Amino acid sequence: MYDILGWLLIIVAAILLVLVVLHVESEKKLSLKFTIISVVIASFCVGYGIHFLLLQAGL
Repeated sequence: MYDILGWLLIIVAAILLVLVVLHVESEKKLSLKFTIISVVIASFCVGYGIHFLLLQAGL
């Protein structure tokens, strides 16, 4: 079960980071709140995703 949750969190983080990159490349005025919230949530998701994958591997 941890492997599914780990991959799901990593996918969510990737989607958030792609949204930030697309928003920057669209040359619109980038909202500072949107950037900070997206990066914080993405880092949270990557951290816990890797944590869950390592738990599943038995490390």
